Amino acid sequence: MELQRTAWLPFIGTLPPKTGFAPGRRDIDYVFKIADSMDELLQAFHLLYQEYLSVGYIREKPGQVLFTKYHLLPETCVFIAKSQKNVLSTTTLVHDSGLFGLPMDGLYGDELSTLRKKRRNIVEVGSLASDRHAFSRSGINNFMKLILLYCVFSNVDDGLVMVNPRHVQHYKNRYGFNVFGEEKFYPQVNAPAVALHVDVRAMREKFNSAYCNFPFRQELYANYLSMKIVLSKNILNAFDNDATAYMHSNPMNARFFNQFLCGKNGDLSELPLECKNYLRKVYPGIKIENSIDL
Repeated sequence: MELQRTAWLPFIGTLPPKTGFAPGRRDIDYVFKIADSMDELLQAFHLLYQEYLSVGYIREKPGQVLFTKYHLLPETCVFIAKSQKNVLSTTTLVHDSGLFGLPMDGLYGDELSTLRKKRRNIVEVGSLASDRHAFSRSGINNFMKLILLYCVFSNVDDGLVMVNPRHVQHYKNRYGFNVFGEEKFYPQVNAPAVALHVDVRAMREKFNSAYCNFPFRQELYANYLSMKIVLSKNILNAFDNDATAYMHSNPMNARFFNQFLCGKNGDLSELPLECKNYLRKVYPGIKIENSIDL
């Protein structure tokens, strides 16, 4: 994959913003960030529910939120695009783990095993949803590009995503993905899916060669700002040289889960005991045993 093919952020020579620069609300359309509050998580899960319901992927449920067991993991990143206080788009980055695996394991476990045997660090991009009436197509494209760049600057070797077959060509042309697994029926959304893959490690090597000694964080911020998009600090930190900057904290906690999410996902009641015990250890007081479908 040629780096240029993916149309990564065509920098326009803007100067890095001055220290302390803070654009006014009227100067920006969106803020891209990693969800770091209970309200942002809840909005993201509600948006995911609304959009999946509107296209027939799920049935109507009283709770009006949609989330998975992977959203409970401390390493999971929920990316959001906001306008004012409203979440308009969300995408989730799930890191592979021996205990929970990845969302696509149910369909593409054999294909994933080939990467795992090579001891590759794998992430899956999933739970994609956007309010297309309020969030522009260019906004969606710039949002996805940023998430892929985030992977490039993180300890990631491979990026995966499951998409509806009608979106395959778009992901190949726009973001440089290739087909990883053949079309299969995905029962969770009652629709077909195709697994796609991008070699993030190879992308990183080409990226480092192209942007060696380049003040990337500043230019990235300035480029997005030129499009009236502000990048939050918890995303920009990933583009620092300090590896510890990649660390983030999933705002999920037992109180939030028990109050807003308990009983909203029937899959949690079927988790293996070791997975339940892990979540109880991470979130003391969490009521996993009560997570039955409404």
